[in-house]
Amino acid sequence: MVGGIAAAWVGPELLNLGQLIPIFESDYARAYAALGTLEIIGAAILAIAMKPLDIHDKNSDVGEARTLSALFKQPLLWLAIGSGLTAYAVMAFLMTATPLAMSGHGHDIQSAKWVIQSHVMAMYLPSLITPLLIKRIGIYKLISLGCVIFLACIVIALFGHSVHHYWWALVALGVGWNFLFIGGTTLLPQTYKPSERFKVQAVNDFSITGFQAAGSLGAGFILYTQGWAWMLLASLFPIACCSHSTGSSSDNVSSRQRNISLLHDVMVFPTNSILDNISCKLLLCYNTSKHTH
Repeated sequence: MVGGIAAAWVGPELLNLGQLIPIFESDYARAYAALGTLEIIGAAILAIAMKPLDIHDKNSDVGEARTLSALFKQPLLWLAIGSGLTAYAVMAFLMTATPLAMSGHGHDIQSAKWVIQSHVMAMYLPSLITPLLIKRIGIYKLISLGCVIFLACIVIALFGHSVHHYWWALVALGVGWNFLFIGGTTLLPQTYKPSERFKVQAVNDFSITGFQAAGSLGAGFILYTQGWAWMLLASLFPIACCSHSTGSSSDNVSSRQRNISLLHDVMVFPTNSILDNISCKLLLCYNTSKHTH
């Protein structure tokens, strides 16, 4: 989390650093050149310093692992993965296109840098209070709140093209991402046993990464061919799917809890009646014995 907050300030500053590279004419190309240089340095450090680890999870062999088809019969698993997919796909789709859309509406690159900087900060700062929100309102309401904030992002962006419209929309996009992603990752461990976790987490991570890449790669094409407004409207579909899945899963859990409560009442009430009858008979026998003596 601390790394994400730091990256919110350091990352966009690569834009200014890239202006020192005279190879390219485009400001964005220079920024990517600075980013590529940083990635090469990081890869070199990891290649030199990182050593392979021999990790054996003693809990991985406990219990029989279910197949993926059996695991995906759980609505909770669909919600957990779908929440992460929606968070990353919508965020990457809109965030990637924002600087280009701002440029198309006459804003300079420094304004775009400020908007993206605020957006990344909004992605990670809420993590300081998100666990408290989960404890107070629960995971399902947190995911629903994330969907509502995503909708607010789209509405704000549709209402205008000023720098402040982009700023508020991208801040809302960051906060919504945080609630959806943390809600999904908190819910995910409830859907598998220890022997199944690597299988489920692999599917989850691969799906999220794939949709994020698709959102990033498709953003420029959709912006160029359809425009900013259509990008915003297209983002409504995954948000609606996630919101519907949240409601369905919440209803299933509530129904299951009601059934458990009903079963508890059915089992406990007769038991209490039997115990009461036994207690009354023992007390009657004791009093009769006492009076006889």
